Order: sequence, then structure tokens, then C-alpha cells
Amino acid sequence: MNKKISILYLIGLVIFGFGCNKVEPTTATIFVRDANKVAVSGVVVTVYPSSTDSIIQLNKDSVNLWKSAVTGGDGKVNFDYSSIYKLGQGGGAVLSINAKKGLGPGDTLEGTSFIVLTPEKANEAIVTITKKEVNK
Repeated sequence: MNKKISILYLIGLVIFGFGCNKVEPTTATIFVRDANKVAVSGVVVTVYPSSTDSIIQLNKDSVNLWKSAVTGGDGKVNFDYSSIYKLGQGGGAVLSINAKKGLGPGDTLEGTSFIVLTPEKANEAIVTITKKEVNK
């Protein structure tokens, strides 16, 4: 009798284990490159909703969607949006990207782009930054 219960218990665990869907991470990796396609470190990268539609698509009650980080030696930053999505949630959102690095008085490297954030995926975008001079 105990053997039958053990086997049924084991079968139940196997079925339950395979029947549960796990939420996969939703990430955004931004690569910053210069005009020669070389990675640039020390760039402040800010990711933010492109429109109010993006906020609604993600989650009306979500935490602040504005995220900012500085690129490392490999010229990239990673943002985790996993907490915004719920299991099985469809659709995505378009987020704007702004990248900026100061070079000295009045000179900066700047670039903009966008990323389409798809739930439960490793999303990626490349931003090319170029020199901007302030009129002196």
C-alpha cells in the first residue's frame, strides 16, 4: 500500500513540475558605440517610456519606468524589467533611449534610439553616439 502511495505521489510531483510555467526574465541590454562602432565606456544611458501608451501597455501601477545607468568597459548597460510583467502578459512597449557622455566644456557625445520591450525576452538595442558641440 505504501508503495502505491509513493508512486502516485511521485507521478503527481512530475506532472505538477512540468505543468507550472515559469516567468522568464524581461531584460533590456543597451550597447553604446561610437561612429567607428567601438564600444564607449562612461556613457550615461537613460531608458524611459516613449509615450503614455507604453506605460499603459506595461502596467498602469508599475514602478518608475525611468531607468539610468553608466556603461562599463564593454560599452553596455543592462536593465531588468521582470517585475513589470505578469505571467502570460502579451504585448510589448517601445522605450526611448538617450545616451550622453561629457567630453569637456561644451562638448559631448550624444545619441538616441529606442528599444521594443517584449515580455520574457532578452531585448537588445544599439545606440550610436556622435560628438555634439555647443555654439561658443
